[in-house]
Amino acid sequence: MLDLQDFPMKAKSTPPAFKISALLADDQEIYLTGLSRSVRNLNFVSKVCSAQNGEEVLTLLNNLTFHVVIISMHLPEIKKLHVMKEIKERFPNLKVIGFSDTADATGILSFMEEGAHGFLLKNTTRAEIREAIFDVLRGKMFFSKSVQEVISIFNSDKNLFSSGKLSIFKSARMKKLLLFICQEYTIKEIANKLNITEKAVEKNRAELMRATGSKNAVGLAMYAIKNNIIDKSILKITV
Repeated sequence: MLDLQDFPMKAKSTPPAFKISALLADDQEIYLTGLSRSVRNLNFVSKVCSAQNGEEVLTLLNNLTFHVVIISMHLPEIKKLHVMKEIKERFPNLKVIGFSDTADATGILSFMEEGAHGFLLKNTTRAEIREAIFDVLRGKMFFSKSVQEVISIFNSDKNLFSSGKLSIFKSARMKKLLLFICQEYTIKEIANKLNITEKAVEKNRAELMRATGSKNAVGLAMYAIKNNIIDKSILKITV
């Protein structure tokens, strides 16, 4: 897999020798063709493959190496074949960007909790696609501007949490721990940053998971964003 230590900080600073491979998945052939053309024209992409259903996605992942997958939330068989679960369990280093033609906040947040690292709408620009790929490979989360707006409205209209759960975030250390987890730092790195033992990090991480009902770092991040524990700037974190 790609060594993120060597990944450029900004999309416009890609070294000539730096190349990635991408898998694109959608059942609408016309859109898939256009998306493939846009991604293939990015100067840091060396290989682009496409799939039109969940079975094709898993087959390609089993036989080829990819750095990023851009996949439709409504891809045929994606639920039946548990595609997102398979990706998360068998290809943990693979970055996933979801997309849809509708801005459904509940569906988008659910897809992120299943393991996606970013989300776009189909009316996105090539510049946003480029930025999304860079951000997720740098360990950030990425929402296109239109998706951010939908989620912001959703958050303002819904009370998605209980005050009891939020009490755990009154601790400044727990807030910092949450931030570092969302940034995908390792247990050892977090321990060094907070000047605590690795066992303490693991214990506090487990407490956060229990309190929020989250299963992984992405779930924690989405909980924090939905409940305004972390500022919206967390969507584009600098590692």
